[in-house]
Amino acid sequence: MPYNFFQDPFDTRQATDTQNAYLKQINTLMTNRPQDVIPQAATNAFNLAQKDANSDMPGYNQAKENILSTTAQGIKDVGKLSNSVSGAIGGAADIYGKQLKSMAGLDVAQEQYKSQKQQELIGANEKMADWQQQQQNWNVLSKYGEQFNWLSALMQGANADRQQGHQNIYGLINPGIGAVGKIVAAAAT
Repeated sequence: MPYNFFQDPFDTRQATDTQNAYLKQINTLMTNRPQDVIPQAATNAFNLAQKDANSDMPGYNQAKENILSTTAQGIKDVGKLSNSVSGAIGGAADIYGKQLKSMAGLDVAQEQYKSQKQQELIGANEKMADWQQQQQNWNVLSKYGEQFNWLSALMQGANADRQQGHQNIYGLINPGIGAVGKIVAAAAT
């Protein structure tokens, strides 16, 4: 291909246009890049674990009411059936002791339930943290890696354009050096 003497060998417009086209493609890719979201099922499971960890054991309040009702009915019955005041007091104390024992057992079961639900909440927190980390990795961190890769490709393209410019300059200078050499050789003879 003959050299165009009207073309500036240092003209960077072509390289700049190519770079701008690459940058436009990168911006389009980054704008249309899909975002990671935490699945609704994971969010629902986490919310349920939080709710369970902060609530009473199912049936706890009803069982507590039943124990108190049974105690009240038992004391009433002891008062009716007892022949003496001391018998009534002894019977009431026995019933009240059983109430305390039942309430203590119910409270132990309640604490075991809450402890289990707290452990489940810890597991749900860990899973949610994993989802959030995955989301962060995709939406934020990997985006920078992709931009770096795309910019590296852009730089390689710019370097190729620059190298082509150097070859254009060499193509201009090389024939001139050859002609000067011929003139010097002719003059020496």
